[in-house]
Amino acid sequence: DAARGERRPGIRIARGVLLRSLALGVSGKADVVEFRPEPFPVEYKRGAPKAHRADEVQLCAQAMLMEEEFGKPVPRGYQFSAGSRERVAVEFTESLRQKTRDAISRCRELE
Repeated sequence: DAARGERRPGIRIARGVLLRSLALGVSGKADVVEFRPEPFPVEYKRGAPKAHRADEVQLCAQAMLMEEEFGKPVPRGYQFSAGSRERVAVEFTESLRQKTRDAISRCRELE
């Protein structure tokens, strides 16, 4: 529930934010959305970063849903690795956005 969250000076943190995109035909739940004041998603992962880009695609999909929900651009997000305790920025380039749209299309073909 997005009501669960906290405030710090210059930042609002919402947890478990439900998102959907009518344009993409998908819905999801962001682990964390930070507002500084612009919104960006933060995805928490338990293990080490993966060699493939699935985690980046997941994060980009959250950003694309947020853009539709909030009506604001979301140019980047962050992945937080619990194992290494590192927070890494992920830029949502057009290439990553296209990879995300392609992954959504492939998933829809499986229905």
